[in-house]
Amino acid sequence: ELEEIKEKIKAMRKSNKPMTLKDQVKSLPRGTMIITALIISITILLMGIQFLGYDVFASAIFIGAYYKTFVLPNNWYWGLLTTGFIHIDIFHVLMNSIALINIGSFIERLYGTKRFLIIVINGIFFGTFFVFAAEGNNLVVGICGGLYALLGVLLVYLYVSGLVRQL
Repeated sequence: ELEEIKEKIKAMRKSNKPMTLKDQVKSLPRGTMIITALIISITILLMGIQFLGYDVFASAIFIGAYYKTFVLPNNWYWGLLTTGFIHIDIFHVLMNSIALINIGSFIERLYGTKRFLIIVINGIFFGTFFVFAAEGNNLVVGICGGLYALLGVLLVYLYVSGLVRQL
């Protein structure tokens, strides 16, 4: 499918008719957004579990949010990855879910579910790792690192495909 899209882009460039963003989105294969829906479902499920506890911040740390005080002495390095699925309040979940649906659905259809999952997991891990390396005792929650990774991939795609010059 990707090769067909590349051929369509080459054909449009040869005819000197620039391919608009709308044309490229129409040429994308219409697949399901499995990983996007799965991430949002896990996030909402963990949000419900988190509200069962008395203290929201303590239950977020207990479920898997990143907190440097627990990472170093207890070898709690899995918190570098699980923090992407933990959120503190409903508004935070809502905003991250809307951003993930808008950006993630496009990137997942463009690159496929495996590459999309690799991009999001690496974004979450390295975003939290940079907080681990640079900051003190902060509570880190949310999928913002994964969203920034998706935005980076989107910017690279727009530049490589030549759509940045059309905007």
